[in-house]
Amino acid sequence: MARQMIARAASCAGRVAWRASDRRTAAQSTSRPTDNSTCPGSDNGSPRRRLTKLVASVRVLLVAGFTSGISRVAAAEEVASRRVRERKATRRPQDDRRRRHSARRTAERAVAEAEQCVGERERRVADLRARLEDPAMYLAPDGAARAHRLGAELEEARIELEAAFAAWEAATRMLEGSG
Repeated sequence: MARQMIARAASCAGRVAWRASDRRTAAQSTSRPTDNSTCPGSDNGSPRRRLTKLVASVRVLLVAGFTSGISRVAAAEEVASRRVRERKATRRPQDDRRRRHSARRTAERAVAEAEQCVGERERRVADLRARLEDPAMYLAPDGAARAHRLGAELEEARIELEAAFAAWEAATRMLEGSG
């Protein structure tokens, strides 16, 4: 039925020189049809009025068709958005697991770095002790001054070693807490 109405409107519109590209209604047109016999409802009212009513009817039918299409699109969008929300809800445990795993890896790296630092400090302390225990150093003319400097360096190295141990303990606690 809508197709028939559109065909009738096109036939009448051609006779009254109505162009859709002008975006004007038939009521605004100044031309008159030459033959009224084929326009729907030709016995009733002016051709312009009949054409205006016919165009309005076609618009109503088209809008009704478009709105049903729009409602189908809206329903499809709602379904798609619901699916996205469901996927996000199911992904959250994975995201939490990733965050925990990332925190654990960070803690493991911190422990490894702290262990490396402790190892370096222990080697330095051991080297300074070995140099201080060497009896040949004390036989040299400036041996006492060198021993004094090495003693001060050894004390600094012990303080650095204690700080490295404290950092290692903190990193270990952080690793145990992230597990």
